[in-house]
Amino acid sequence: MFGRSAIKHAVASHDTAQAARILETHGRPLLFKDELGTLLRWFAAIPEETIAASARNCVTHAWALLLTGQLDGVEPRLRRVEKLSAPESPLLGDVSAIRAYVAAQRGDVGRTIELAERALQRQSATKQGERAVAFFTLGGARLLAGDLVAAADAFDQAADVGQRGGNLHVALRALNSLAGVQANLGRLHQAEATAREAIALAPGPSGEPSPIAAGAVSTLADLACEWNRLDEAEAHTRQSVELGRSWGNADTLASSYLTLANVLLALGQTDAARGVLLDAGRLARNVSLLPRFSVYLDATRARLWLTEGNLAEARRWAEDAAGASEAKDPQAALTLAHVKLALGRPSEALNSIVGPVEMARSQGLVSSLIRALALQALAYLAIGHGEQAIGSLADALALAEPAGYVRSFVDLGPAMMVLLKQARAQAIAHEYAGQLLSAFGVAGDRSRPRAQPLIEPLSARELEVLGLVAAGLSNREVGRRLHIAESTVKSHLNTIYGKLGVENRTQAGAKARTLGLL
Repeated sequence: MFGRSAIKHAVASHDTAQAARILETHGRPLLFKDELGTLLRWFAAIPEETIAASARNCVTHAWALLLTGQLDGVEPRLRRVEKLSAPESPLLGDVSAIRAYVAAQRGDVGRTIELAERALQRQSATKQGERAVAFFTLGGARLLAGDLVAAADAFDQAADVGQRGGNLHVALRALNSLAGVQANLGRLHQAEATAREAIALAPGPSGEPSPIAAGAVSTLADLACEWNRLDEAEAHTRQSVELGRSWGNADTLASSYLTLANVLLALGQTDAARGVLLDAGRLARNVSLLPRFSVYLDATRARLWLTEGNLAEARRWAEDAAGASEAKDPQAALTLAHVKLALGRPSEALNSIVGPVEMARSQGLVSSLIRALALQALAYLAIGHGEQAIGSLADALALAEPAGYVRSFVDLGPAMMVLLKQARAQAIAHEYAGQLLSAFGVAGDRSRPRAQPLIEPLSARELEVLGLVAAGLSNREVGRRLHIAESTVKSHLNTIYGKLGVENRTQAGAKARTLGLL
């Protein structure tokens, strides 16, 4: 407390030399408390030449810039530390740890692992707060390399060392990353417990989550959304955005924006989701974020376009994404497959799914595998391979039932509802399929149309026909799926066109998505 008061007094009295001397001793502990904004304001009040004269202040400033996502100012500080430090200086361990984190931000996995391991070798065992950063960064690199077991171990060590060293920023983020790994492995309830453990580490003065818990709160939102507890998910995401703004960590805020956008899409609030994505785009233009963020942002925009029926924009994104980084990222590749299904290109969708399925199986990414198999089922349905469609869906349901996945199926629309009915009729995950059908607004085996913003609502059968047509099936294929004559399909479509006020199947799909019927 004395150090904090002394710095504050020195800055207020414009004694910047004294402020710099106090920061050398008392600045570093503030890194690992909720004081980053204050610390950066104090550094901003001290002349550049005064900061540059102290290796300790340079490294503390570099840490503060790093932890708030201001990467452009980090490397000049690190070069100054190297110039002022002896070869055996422990500060050089900090330099390696910080550079490892920057390399991770820029997607250089090999360099990240090399620097993080060098940092752990150089850093004193007593500097547990700083070592926590190296372990955390190593965990992130292992995760990007696809080694989830090694990543989980590094995150676990980062959380343990961070707590013992008082580095709650990294301990919280490590637990949150561990929760993310657990969720990827399909252990959703374990992930929820880990996220709540993270939040409990640093409660605010009134018991509310601390700003540095923003990421963990966002994780709870992701999980609540998957379980279709959408009101809870929205409350968590809005809280995580506010906490992220208070904290000032750009990567966490950016991630919270995407989570909020996805929750709003699940709620059918497309205008609100569009506004959040605009906020995310502005943030991405102003600060350096993780390399994959732009890929995730574009994929979320594509999901927005699908939800509102803007197939023209979705098609443009798909054309740009094919063969680019989006196609190589599993989550973006699945969005690409979903767009191709909506565009009536099921064979292309199947091709987009091959890579994510193989990667998910080899790395144990259960959540990705569930989504990939569900999309694969719809693609098989669309090309008329009914047995393969049911087979893929059965595999997805078997993986999903223990953790209670919901939105991974519901978000795929009426065509998935049709498949779930078929699965239930064949006694495939009978009870679980019934629960998922209820999430669509279907009770038991009886279809019940959802509330619709139409003067004359579509019937349950018309919704089924519309969903299959929007998924790209021909009239003949729809008839086979629903066991009705092709002429009956045409009759249903004419009625649908009249109720929606459109003239063809493309317009019907777009209008239905705009109204939230698909």
